[in-house]
Amino acid sequence: MVLLAALAVSRQLEKVTTPSTLGDFVHFDIRKLLSIAAFAAIGFLLALRRRRGLRDCAAVALIVGAYSALIEVAQWLHGEREGLYWNAVDVLCGLVGGYLGAWICAEGLTRRKDNL
Repeated sequence: MVLLAALAVSRQLEKVTTPSTLGDFVHFDIRKLLSIAAFAAIGFLLALRRRRGLRDCAAVALIVGAYSALIEVAQWLHGEREGLYWNAVDVLCGLVGGYLGAWICAEGLTRRKDNL
């Protein structure tokens, strides 16, 4: 999680993963999809550790959303000023990704138990 936060603050990573030559709309879409995927991975790992199934997805999503909000604060401290609207969109990506990762984990655990 610390590595992801450090990468999120890095402007160099943004240039490598989504070059500005792609255009604003495509750049935005790719960045948000990468964000959701990264937060889904964190949500999956948190849910795997907790092993409580589907009922825990919302709790994991809130934890990942709070982590996403902390990343927004770190980015602000490093001089990035996106505005509150875009900060909220980024935190929403954290919530969605966290829930998605927890849901995928819970579904996998549930199916594995059903097959035993």
